[in-house]
Amino acid sequence: MKKLITFLLTILTLVSFSQERVPELEKLIFDKVNQFRVSEGLLAVKWNDKVYDAAYHHAYYLSDRDITLSHYEVEDRENFVEMERAQDRIKHYYNKNSWGIECLTSINFVKYGGDLEKLAQRVVNSWITSPSHRKGMLFESPSGTTLKFGAVSVLKVTEFCEWAVPVLVLVN
Repeated sequence: MKKLITFLLTILTLVSFSQERVPELEKLIFDKVNQFRVSEGLLAVKWNDKVYDAAYHHAYYLSDRDITLSHYEVEDRENFVEMERAQDRIKHYYNKNSWGIECLTSINFVKYGGDLEKLAQRVVNSWITSPSHRKGMLFESPSGTTLKFGAVSVLKVTEFCEWAVPVLVLVN
């Protein structure tokens, strides 16, 4: 009986704290970021799987409710290699000579009834209305260097309610 209870509690724990990637939402957010960039006179960025790895790394880190929402990884997460700054993640996963920007926000799937279109619009609007995130999404240097590649990672976590921290990474 004791083994059965332990087994059931283990299964319940795994179900309660599961994560799942939401590729449809990632694509919607990415497309809306590009629509915004184009509406501001910039070129759309292209999806890049290596950039996705940098975005996923930070989305995974932030999927732990005990971690403070931040662009920095300064809290230790068990069995996880923290890379403190977004630039560290970009250089590690994409290219050691690259630089880029990172945007993040939190969302609640239940609040929007799981409507991915509304969730994507809410995410991008939150970045547009944040002066620093807006500036990052529209970055273009005076020398003409601009952001060319990007990706979005969304890991939905079910822990009493469904939530996620979408992470956008754009690189030169």
